[in-house]
Amino acid sequence: MNKTILLSLLTAAMLPLAASGQEQAQPLTKAAATQLFHRIDVNKDQLATKAEVRPHGLVGPKFTAYDHNSDGQMSESEFLVAYRAMAEGSGRPIARDLAQQVSRIQVAQRAAAKEAAEIKQKRAKHKRLQQAREANEAARKEAQRKAEAQRKQAERIRQARQKEDRRPSRRKP
Repeated sequence: MNKTILLSLLTAAMLPLAASGQEQAQPLTKAAATQLFHRIDVNKDQLATKAEVRPHGLVGPKFTAYDHNSDGQMSESEFLVAYRAMAEGSGRPIARDLAQQVSRIQVAQRAAAKEAAEIKQKRAKHKRLQQAREANEAARKEAQRKAEAQRKQAERIRQARQKEDRRPSRRKP
């Protein structure tokens, strides 16, 4: 299956080279990868959907593996990363411009992933603090309720004693 995927994706990039008989000597360039992406992007929305890449063999786990932001679509930068990885897997040489661009993309992806993880941690911390504040507020209100109940009970007891003190005694002298 892996060879089928590689063959499908790289065929368009290799056709001009095959005609010249130099297919193994020519490294795959960023321009070739970009051109292939634009051919795959049938609706020209700058995103390759699963339906658009299916004829080229990039489906299922392969698509998911290179869909870095998990939006179900592959941007040009995500495609370049996939293209390089698959070309390297097939033993094709990679041009410096493609290698450098993919390295920049991967650095940016790692930075974005790190930032997303930090935001997630901050949100989790904020949520824990909010829950602690809510728990403290609930405990404070419960303590106030209990104190008010005790105050009312004490007031009832005091009033009952006062009433009893005002009654004439039933004892015989």
